[in-house]
Amino acid sequence: MASKPDSNPKPAATWSETDVYHLIVECDDFIVFLDSGLDVDWQTFPKYDQHGPKDPGKHNKILIRAAALECIPNDHHRTNVRLNFKRMIAEGIARSLDHDYDSANKSLNEAESYITARNVETARFWQLSTGCVIGLAVAVAGTVI
Repeated sequence: MASKPDSNPKPAATWSETDVYHLIVECDDFIVFLDSGLDVDWQTFPKYDQHGPKDPGKHNKILIRAAALECIPNDHHRTNVRLNFKRMIAEGIARSLDHDYDSANKSLNEAESYITARNVETARFWQLSTGCVIGLAVAVAGTVI
Protein backbone atom coordinates (compact mmCIF):
# COMPACT_ATOMS: atom_id res chain seq x y z
CA MET A 1 0.00 0.00 0.00
CA ALA A 2 1.33 3.43 -0.91
CA SER A 3 2.26 5.91 1.78
CA LYS A 4 0.67 9.34 1.89
CA PRO A 5 2.67 12.29 0.57
CA ASP A 6 3.50 15.21 2.80
CA SER A 7 0.56 17.57 3.00
CA ASN A 8 0.62 21.28 2.31
CA PRO A 9 -0.47 23.66 5.04
CA LYS A 10 -4.18 24.45 5.23
CA PRO A 11 -5.21 27.50 3.22
CA ALA A 12 -6.89 30.59 4.57
CA ALA A 13 -9.77 30.33 7.05
CA THR A 14 -12.25 30.75 4.18
CA TRP A 15 -11.67 27.13 3.24
CA SER A 16 -10.94 25.77 6.72
CA GLU A 17 -13.77 23.21 6.55
CA THR A 18 -12.26 21.44 3.55
CA ASP A 19 -10.05 18.36 3.57
CA VAL A 20 -7.10 20.02 1.83
CA TYR A 21 -4.21 17.61 1.55
CA HIS A 22 -2.35 19.17 -1.39
CA LEU A 23 -3.26 22.69 -2.46
CA ILE A 24 -3.29 23.34 -6.21
CA VAL A 25 -4.78 26.84 -6.51
CA GLU A 26 -6.41 29.18 -4.04
CA CYS A 27 -7.84 32.57 -5.00
CA ASP A 28 -10.77 34.81 -4.09
CA ASP A 29 -13.11 32.91 -6.43
CA PHE A 30 -12.26 29.23 -5.88
CA ILE A 31 -9.93 26.63 -4.44
CA VAL A 32 -8.73 23.45 -6.16
CA PHE A 33 -6.99 20.79 -4.12
CA LEU A 34 -6.35 17.12 -3.54
CA ASP A 35 -8.01 15.71 -0.44
CA SER A 36 -6.41 13.18 1.90
CA GLY A 37 -7.57 10.33 -0.35
CA LEU A 38 -5.77 11.98 -3.31
CA ASP A 39 -9.10 12.79 -4.94
CA VAL A 40 -9.39 16.03 -6.92
CA ASP A 41 -11.82 18.46 -5.33
CA TRP A 42 -12.73 22.13 -5.58
CA GLN A 43 -15.03 24.70 -4.08
CA THR A 44 -16.22 27.99 -5.48
CA PHE A 45 -16.88 31.18 -3.57
CA PRO A 46 -20.19 33.09 -3.91
CA LYS A 47 -18.43 35.76 -5.98
CA TYR A 48 -17.60 33.12 -8.60
CA ASP A 49 -21.02 31.49 -8.30
CA GLN A 50 -22.78 34.75 -9.21
CA HIS A 51 -21.17 34.79 -12.67
CA GLY A 52 -20.20 31.15 -13.21
CA PRO A 53 -18.07 29.97 -16.11
CA LYS A 54 -17.81 32.16 -19.21
CA ASP A 55 -18.54 29.15 -21.43
CA PRO A 56 -20.61 26.61 -19.47
CA GLY A 57 -20.48 24.08 -22.32
CA LYS A 58 -16.68 24.00 -22.46
CA HIS A 59 -16.44 24.05 -18.67
CA ASN A 60 -18.83 21.11 -18.30
CA LYS A 61 -16.95 19.07 -20.93
CA ILE A 62 -13.73 19.66 -19.02
CA LEU A 63 -15.31 18.59 -15.72
CA ILE A 64 -16.72 15.44 -17.33
CA ARG A 65 -13.35 14.60 -18.86
CA ALA A 66 -11.57 15.25 -15.56
CA ALA A 67 -13.99 12.90 -13.78
CA ALA A 68 -13.41 10.22 -16.41
CA LEU A 69 -9.63 10.56 -16.11
CA GLU A 70 -9.81 10.27 -12.35
CA CYS A 71 -11.53 6.91 -12.81
CA ILE A 72 -8.55 5.44 -14.68
CA PRO A 73 -7.11 2.78 -12.35
CA ASN A 74 -3.99 4.10 -10.62
CA ASP A 75 -4.01 2.65 -7.11
CA HIS A 76 -1.28 0.17 -8.09
CA HIS A 77 1.19 3.02 -8.68
CA ARG A 78 3.56 4.60 -6.19
CA THR A 79 2.20 7.63 -4.34
CA ASN A 80 4.36 10.12 -6.24
CA VAL A 81 3.01 8.85 -9.58
CA ARG A 82 -0.58 9.08 -8.34
CA LEU A 83 0.06 12.54 -6.92
CA ASN A 84 1.54 13.80 -10.20
CA PHE A 85 -1.40 12.38 -12.17
CA LYS A 86 -4.01 13.90 -9.86
CA ARG A 87 -2.20 17.25 -9.80
CA MET A 88 -2.41 17.45 -13.60
CA ILE A 89 -6.15 16.78 -13.47
CA ALA A 90 -6.59 19.37 -10.72
CA GLU A 91 -4.61 21.93 -12.74
CA GLY A 92 -6.99 21.33 -15.63
CA ILE A 93 -9.98 22.03 -13.41
CA ALA A 94 -8.30 25.14 -12.00
CA ARG A 95 -7.63 26.47 -15.53
CA SER A 96 -11.27 25.82 -16.45
CA LEU A 97 -12.53 27.63 -13.35
CA ASP A 98 -10.27 30.50 -14.43
CA HIS A 99 -11.95 30.40 -17.89
CA ASP A 100 -8.77 29.22 -19.69
CA TYR A 101 -10.34 26.25 -21.46
CA ASP A 102 -7.47 25.61 -23.90
CA SER A 103 -4.95 25.28 -21.07
CA ALA A 104 -7.41 23.11 -19.15
CA ASN A 105 -7.64 20.69 -22.05
CA LYS A 106 -3.84 20.67 -22.46
CA SER A 107 -3.43 19.79 -18.79
CA LEU A 108 -5.97 16.96 -19.08
CA ASN A 109 -4.23 15.69 -22.23
CA GLU A 110 -0.94 15.62 -20.31
CA ALA A 111 -2.59 13.77 -17.41
CA GLU A 112 -4.00 11.16 -19.77
CA SER A 113 -0.66 10.67 -21.55
CA TYR A 114 1.19 10.48 -18.24
CA ILE A 115 -1.00 7.81 -16.62
CA THR A 116 -1.25 5.81 -19.86
CA ALA A 117 2.55 5.67 -20.07
CA ARG A 118 2.84 4.66 -16.40
CA ASN A 119 0.21 1.93 -16.87
CA VAL A 120 2.06 0.56 -19.91
CA GLU A 121 5.31 0.52 -17.91
CA THR A 122 3.62 -1.36 -15.08
CA ALA A 123 2.02 -3.87 -17.45
CA ARG A 124 5.38 -4.54 -19.09
CA PHE A 125 6.98 -5.12 -15.70
CA TRP A 126 4.21 -7.55 -14.73
CA GLN A 127 4.58 -9.41 -18.05
CA LEU A 128 8.35 -9.63 -17.71
CA SER A 129 8.07 -10.81 -14.11
CA THR A 130 5.56 -13.49 -15.06
CA GLY A 131 7.73 -14.61 -17.96
CA CYS A 132 10.77 -14.90 -15.70
CA VAL A 133 8.88 -16.96 -13.10
CA ILE A 134 7.48 -19.30 -15.76
CA GLY A 135 10.90 -19.59 -17.42
CA LEU A 136 12.52 -20.43 -14.09
CA ALA A 137 9.84 -23.03 -13.35
CA VAL A 138 10.32 -24.64 -16.76
CA ALA A 139 14.12 -24.65 -16.30
CA VAL A 140 13.82 -26.30 -12.88
CA ALA A 141 11.32 -28.83 -14.20
CA GLY A 142 13.60 -29.56 -17.18
CA THR A 143 16.60 -30.28 -14.97
CA VAL A 144 14.58 -32.53 -12.66
CA ILE A 145 13.15 -34.60 -15.50
